[in-house]
Amino acid sequence: MDSKFKVGEIVAYIPKNNGEMYKIEIGEIKKLCEDGAFVYYHTGDTAAKTNYSDLYKIDNAYAINRRSKSKEEDFIINTEKALVDNFMKLISK
Repeated sequence: MDSKFKVGEIVAYIPKNNGEMYKIEIGEIKKLCEDGAFVYYHTGDTAAKTNYSDLYKIDNAYAINRRSKSKEEDFIINTEKALVDNFMKLISK
C-alpha cells in the first residue's frame, strides 16, 4: 500500500497517454489498496479505482474550504481550474 496517501485526502488525478497529460481531475481518497486507491471524483457515492502512479498529492489542500453539499459542485469546478492553472505553470518552468 502506498503510505504517502491518506483516506480523506484531496488529490490530483493526472493520467498520461504516451507520456503526455491529457486531463487533470481533483478527487478525494475513499479507500487505499495495494495497487491503487478508490477516489471520489464527483459528488455522488461512487469512487473509481485509480493507479497510484496517476495520483499526486496536493500540499496545500488544507486551504480548500469545503462548504455544504449543495455547493460542492462549484467547489470542485473552481478548485480544479485553479489547480490545473497552477500545475501548468509548474510544469512549464
